[in-house]
Amino acid sequence: MSAGNVDHLMQLLAQLYPNEEPPVSGHDELYALIDSIKEGDVAWDSFSITYTGESPSDPPVPPWMTQPYEVWFRDPLKVVENQFANPDFNGKIDYAPKRVFRNNKRQYTDLLSGNHAWRQAVWIPAHC
Repeated sequence: MSAGNVDHLMQLLAQLYPNEEPPVSGHDELYALIDSIKEGDVAWDSFSITYTGESPSDPPVPPWMTQPYEVWFRDPLKVVENQFANPDFNGKIDYAPKRVFRNNKRQYTDLLSGNHAWRQAVWIPAHC
């Protein structure tokens, strides 16, 4: 996220929740926090992709259709395994979707408090 967008988001959070401090003061603090995270031992990997669909019959062909793009990533399974093995996360990971309410108003606080996670959950009846 751009520095300006981070700062704007923190200002919005401060206005929405005037009795609470935003999670970070701004982009400098967020970027420093990200940089302080230990990298772990999951190696970076990459591959190159190019567009293979139809090209327009009238020149010029847009450059994005002809140039290769390099995609960098880390193995998501290994990243999650490292997170679960990290004692810093002990007791701080939600494993199930949740609905959080404050003053009878729905609160969206993280990924698992969102509608998508709630809709994706497979609910097993209590009597099973």
